[in-house]
Amino acid sequence: MFFLSLLLLQTGCLRASTPRPAFEVAREAALETKIRAYIVAEPMLDKEAIRVEVEEGKVVLKGKVAREAQKEKAAEVAVRAGGDLPIENEIVVQG
Repeated sequence: MFFLSLLLLQTGCLRASTPRPAFEVAREAALETKIRAYIVAEPMLDKEAIRVEVEEGKVVLKGKVAREAQKEKAAEVAVRAGGDLPIENEIVVQG
């Protein structure tokens, strides 16, 4: 009985997700790939240190860099890649 109650409680806490249109998913995947390519091409940036995610209508940059200039450059590159989505720069400077 306890487990059934726990299961019902957890089920109520889950939020239902609505399926996203395929064109939106494809557009975000293409933008993510394009931004990654621009980061790889930028000599100032370490492609292994920076992650790009396009989620919920925004570009999220994550990772760790040595200098503030690298963090700023990553955001510039994301803008230059042509995305019209807002950019959230969560890159951490460790230096």
